[in-house]
Amino acid sequence: MEEVSEYFHMGGIRKIRLSKALQEIKNNELNPSFPKVCIYTAIRDPISHFLSGYNEIETRLLGSWNKTNSGKREIAPYHFRVPYNQTSPGLHRKRFRGFVEDLLLETPVFGREVMYLHISAMSRVLIDLKKYNYTLTGYIPELQNITSAWPAFMASTCPNFYSVETIPSLHIGGQHKSSSDLFGLYAAAKQVWKESGPFSRALCLLHAFDYACFENLPDGIPFLCQSVYQDHANQIINVGKKD
Repeated sequence: MEEVSEYFHMGGIRKIRLSKALQEIKNNELNPSFPKVCIYTAIRDPISHFLSGYNEIETRLLGSWNKTNSGKREIAPYHFRVPYNQTSPGLHRKRFRGFVEDLLLETPVFGREVMYLHISAMSRVLIDLKKYNYTLTGYIPELQNITSAWPAFMASTCPNFYSVETIPSLHIGGQHKSSSDLFGLYAAAKQVWKESGPFSRALCLLHAFDYACFENLPDGIPFLCQSVYQDHANQIINVGKKD
């Protein structure tokens, strides 16, 4: 599955497959009128990103999206193994653990269904860039104040980019319905993470490369994950060398 990106093109913003955007850029490299390309991404704490992505998936599965897409999508086994129960916080936590179990078992549906891109590693963008021999110009390490931070960051780091004064004011067009935690599953996932148990440690391992690739996170690497990485340092390094 490919990541969808947005990029400036001929004075406007296009939403396009990342690989297609990179191919267009590569095709225009020898065109002297084509401007120097700057490539950015905005990230957040990897564990927070994962928990938020899980909540988005559940909101789609259990909400109005599911009513219009029922039978059209393949769903991970945990959804049926641990059915949602509105009145049982304990089952909410068990459901999240089931989700993580399916992911650890590399259940094929996670690589087939676009819906599960919400929990994909943020460092996956680096893999696509490497295919075309590109690297990130930079990244914004948090999403707070993004409407003001992004233009200023671009203007200060990308040659020939617009000056901050000429960029129209940005605004947040709205929030996903999942932000209100309609089903209580976001809170349950956060509780499981805070337990610092086996599932929390597994989440650390799943996000080892995100923490390794993006160093300037405001809160750094969680203490639990630091401990996990020390315990499994050799295995993580060997996997990194292999891939």
